[in-house]
Amino acid sequence: MSAPSGWLSAAKIDGPAVLAFPFAGCGPSIYNRLGDRLSREWGVKLFAIRPPGIEARFTEDRAASHASYARDLASDIASAVGGKYAVFGHCGAIPYVVETLRAIEHNHGRDRLPHSVVFSGWGPPHKGLYGDLNFADLEQISYGNEVRNVARATGVDLIDEFVEIYAEQLEFDVRQQRTYVFDAIADGGLDIRIVGWSDDEVVPCDVAVSDEWRESFPDATIEYSVLAGGHYAFMEAPDDLCRILCHGLN
Repeated sequence: MSAPSGWLSAAKIDGPAVLAFPFAGCGPSIYNRLGDRLSREWGVKLFAIRPPGIEARFTEDRAASHASYARDLASDIASAVGGKYAVFGHCGAIPYVVETLRAIEHNHGRDRLPHSVVFSGWGPPHKGLYGDLNFADLEQISYGNEVRNVARATGVDLIDEFVEIYAEQLEFDVRQQRTYVFDAIADGGLDIRIVGWSDDEVVPCDVAVSDEWRESFPDATIEYSVLAGGHYAFMEAPDDLCRILCHGLN
């Protein structure tokens, strides 16, 4: 594998691949288990997006907006990805996925768009934001507690130093997310797969698989799936999610 190119962990990606976007307060390491399983059992490499300001890029300035995040990432995708690929976004990552699709199409051409897009644990973006954090008083949120709760839900007990680092990232992400307003993209030809989770305590399943997604992306092909588990079950790399992510890549 060749050297990293900023947003991606490889300068060239030629085989079938999944590009996975971290959500609020998290870094690319949240996809370690899913990436291991896709590679070992499905023959597909997962490349977790590496935003500046977190984990391996901790010392870099964070992206100033959804648009700048998308523009810079789209440039790396266009130069690095040569094979068929899918894109995965869970929860608050989805606005960043949408804007990255817009930037790829606008700046690099429709032929550079992904084979498929998988949206998980979120609702139709034209309706707004989802999840309690996106509506809570910004000054009253205990960002450290939120980080600990997510870590424990995935079987991890973070030391205080890491809690502080991820809490700072979470606050930045939540504040930036409040600025987001969805605008329609050129979605003709996109293959979009919507995933809801049966026991999702953050974005209820009926919201996640609402037919109103067709209003956000009226010209795309959209399929819906309900998978077993709560909001963070995707980190466990369940069979059905792996099958959805790898559909049509091999």
